[in-house]
Amino acid sequence: MGGEGPAGVYHQCHRPSFDFDVWLPLANEFNVRLAMQHNVPPLMIHASTTSNWGANHARHIPGRDDCLADRFLKVVSPAMLSCSMGKVETEGAVVDAALPFASMFAGLLVAADLVRAQLPGYPQVPNFALFDWYGPLDIIQAWDRRARNACPCREQGRSFHDKFNSGTRYRSLFQFVNNI
Repeated sequence: MGGEGPAGVYHQCHRPSFDFDVWLPLANEFNVRLAMQHNVPPLMIHASTTSNWGANHARHIPGRDDCLADRFLKVVSPAMLSCSMGKVETEGAVVDAALPFASMFAGLLVAADLVRAQLPGYPQVPNFALFDWYGPLDIIQAWDRRARNACPCREQGRSFHDKFNSGTRYRSLFQFVNNI
């Protein structure tokens, strides 16, 4: 997030701290997601809402999963951020309505994954899941997403992560094959 920390707002930091086991890229204020990915992050967990009554969960283990540059291929303008929105039909009119339960559920997905990270066998679930309240909830879409060939995270191989993230709690999860 673009929140204040010991060094200031994230996008203004020249060198972020590498003293954390997990980063939570929960928002994209000032388009910080790409900057975060270029700073060789450790394990990242986040969730967000969709513009169609849904919420999705994401996890990024270096060398194993896709990364923020894969998930968010372009810079997002404020006009594109209609998250947690849906149309509600009323008597004679259709209005847009915020769906606060979707944002709360996205936060719950992050909290659940942080708990799962404490259990043996982590990660127990795929790195992407979509929960869609607009349709039937009998099927949750979930799969493991991998880094695309031209993704910057492929250049952040073992040597980068050994330099910046070797002391993190989840370092043993990182999987580098062919320098990814």
